[in-house]
Parts: sequence; C-alpha cells; structure tokens
Amino acid sequence: MHSRNGSLYLPPCGTMLWLMINWSRSQFLEIGVSLALLCLVALIVFQSGQAMTGSNYPLGFVIPSILIWVAVRLGPRETATAILLCVGIAIWGTLRGSGPFARDGPNETLPLLQAFMAVIAVTALALAVGVTERRRAEQALDQLNQTLERRIQDRTSTLQATVEQLQEFDRLKSAFVGIVSHELRTPLTSIKTFTENLLEGLAGPLNEKQHYYLSRVQFNADQLRRMLNELLDLSKIEAGKSG
Repeated sequence: MHSRNGSLYLPPCGTMLWLMINWSRSQFLEIGVSLALLCLVALIVFQSGQAMTGSNYPLGFVIPSILIWVAVRLGPRETATAILLCVGIAIWGTLRGSGPFARDGPNETLPLLQAFMAVIAVTALALAVGVTERRRAEQALDQLNQTLERRIQDRTSTLQATVEQLQEFDRLKSAFVGIVSHELRTPLTSIKTFTENLLEGLAGPLNEKQHYYLSRVQFNADQLRRMLNELLDLSKIEAGKSG
C-alpha cells in the first residue's frame, strides 16, 4: 500500500512478511502453529453462539493463553499481528450476531467486545515488551561479561609477561653480581697479599709514612673483600644455592 505522499506503508501483516526473512525454520514453524491455532480458536469462539457456554466455555480462555505464549516466545511485532488477526475475527463474528458478545444491537455489542480485546491486547503487548526488554538487558549483560572477561585475560597475560620479565631481570642481576664478585676477588686477593708482604718487611724496611699508607690499603682491601663476600652470598641465596 502507498500513502498519500507516495511513501510505502506496511501494515502489521506486511511487516510480519518482511520479518519472515530473518526467521529461522523453528521460529517460522512456531509462529505458524501459534497463529493457526489462534485463528482456529477465535473462529470457534466468535462464530458460534454456544462457544462460551456449556462444555465449550473454556475455549474462551485459550485466546489469552495463546497471545501470552506469542508474547513470551516471539516478541512485540508478532504479538501485535496475532492481536490484529484475533480482533478481525472477533469483530467479523460479533457483527454477524455470533460469539459471546453478540447482543441486540451494535451499541451494546461493540463496547463489550472492545473491553475484552483491550484487556487481552494490553496484557499481551505489555508482557511482550517486558520480556523483550529483559532479553535485551540479559544480552547486554552477557556482552559486558564477555568484554570484562577479555579485558581480564588481556591484563592477566600482560601481568604474566611482566612477571616473567622481572624474573629474567632478577636472574641476570644475580648472575651479574656473582660474576663481578668472582672477577674482583682475584685482583683483590693479590692486592691484599702484596700489602701484607710489604707490611711484614719482605721487600725491605718501611718508614712510618709508608707503613701508614699500606695499613690503609690493607684495611680498605679487607672491607672491600667483606662487601664482595656479602654480595656473593646474596646472589647465591636469590639463586637458591645458599648453603
């Protein structure tokens, strides 16, 4: 159908046909069975004067049940289409003088029918909108959880890589300290040995000033040796080789 300004206008049934493209086979089967059952029950209820009396009385409650099923399972658009079909059948049957709301004149018939259809339509549409919004909220929450999980995994991977780098740096530091300690102890041992020989007079007598200088060298060499031993012990402890 086209409107007066020439734009394309799709009624609810046309919208349903357009949405059928995005339906899966199971959804198509479910909406087909639901609408067919709804039309069948509506025809029985509104085309028979005995539909709401006697043994057929419970059939009147099947229509709201089917609409609630469509609202919960399918969505607002499908619910609106189901309501439109039900309203069309109800009006057609009531105006022909059949159905539970048939009275002597349309002034008495149509208000009753409108009240009945308004109650089930508002209930079904409100339920459909509520269920749809809840599903959207659940989907948004699932997406947020997935995003948070990815971020946590990324941060965990980054942290793990940082820890491994720090462990490697610590290993290199320990190895460097150990190598430097060993390399410095060799010349330091020679310095200490020669200083002791000079102080004992093995190279000849020393005056007071020479003895003072050599004593300072020996003291500093001993202090440096203790520092190197401490560094070497620390590197062994960090490497798990203390013993």
